[in-house]
Amino acid sequence: ITVDPALLTPDSVTLLYAEANVLLIILPGPVAPFATVGAGAHRINFDYAAGSLNETAFGWNWGGGLKVKIGPIALRGDLRDHVSKFESGDVLALLGVTNTFHNWEASVGIGVAF
Repeated sequence: ITVDPALLTPDSVTLLYAEANVLLIILPGPVAPFATVGAGAHRINFDYAAGSLNETAFGWNWGGGLKVKIGPIALRGDLRDHVSKFESGDVLALLGVTNTFHNWEASVGIGVAF
């Protein structure tokens, strides 16, 4: 069977995470490195011209970062790997993809104490 790769290329891919995390401050202080790990539900949606593939599965994440406190303000930066293992291996195999996804996330944040 020959399949036109254009038919298997998604028009869009959406990932949604609903997770709970534990954060461990490694060295408390005004500059505090941390590690984090969590788990929850991961949902993937592939939209194709001919239809869509939707699946929800258990997933986890791990990572770390740095919190910097400057007076009442705290800055945070972190890097996490969200790991999702979906069961639609037959469809994903046609795309040349394994059923385990690693989606890296880099984020920054600011907090104000009052």
